[in-house]
Amino acid sequence: MKGAVATRHVLKILGQNGWRRIRVNGSHAIYSKDGISVPIKVTKKEIPIGTLSSIMKITGLSFD
Repeated sequence: MKGAVATRHVLKILGQNGWRRIRVNGSHAIYSKDGISVPIKVTKKEIPIGTLSSIMKITGLSFD
């Protein structure tokens, strides 16, 4: 993993792998699949490396 990744890229990969947005709470969208949910802060900025690492751990996906 190189560094921060664009939010759009993360959302695109999630959608391609069956994750669906179930609700929006402020600037955070909650995505869910098979009873597991993950919050994603939806901004035009990049997702910081630590947050991205956490999302990768929860979803089991790579966003390189």
